[in-house]
Amino acid sequence: MKIKSLFQLLSLVGWVAISTVVISQLHSYHLISFYPNRDLAAHQQGMISVTHVLGTGCKCSDVIRNYLISRGSLKGISESVIYLVDGKKSEAANLFTQQLKEKGFQVSFKDQESFSEFESKVTGVPFMMVSDTTQNILYAGGYGSHKILEGQDIQDQKIIEQIVANKKVYTLPIFGCATSLKYQSLIDPFSFKYPQGASR
Repeated sequence: MKIKSLFQLLSLVGWVAISTVVISQLHSYHLISFYPNRDLAAHQQGMISVTHVLGTGCKCSDVIRNYLISRGSLKGISESVIYLVDGKKSEAANLFTQQLKEKGFQVSFKDQESFSEFESKVTGVPFMMVSDTTQNILYAGGYGSHKILEGQDIQDQKIIEQIVANKKVYTLPIFGCATSLKYQSLIDPFSFKYPQGASR
């Protein structure tokens, strides 16, 4: 075999191998289910309380945020949105905060790295928690049965209705973004999804 042909063959094999690794890595993000951080639950004594935990820079969180702004807070229920931020809030975050507050949500921000480095489980966003009138958490999980897409399979209202009606609720997986820089680097060693540690 000529040197030129051998070089072309090796180049092709290398390209296929690299492409396979990249595609496999990108596809795997949609299959990872994270754990909720139950310590973030916001309770309102005497009311059913719903806490939506989102992350800045997380596309799935963006979908949930837009959905919440569109539907508004539910009557007779205390709903809070907690944003996990890495560093300073952006102007966009301030704008969305105002929009959420106008729709009846309580909004707060927490530094994700202030607690996430000490977690023993891989936590992620977006997720929701529902607490009863005595502050017991009855649900802590995701919004749907698969990766969150705009306008598809967002089941938060169904979950809340089932809890209010004292029906059994199945915990849905949390698909989205890891909240810890430590786990981001383990999940994404090539920085495809989390460039320079940012949740994307």
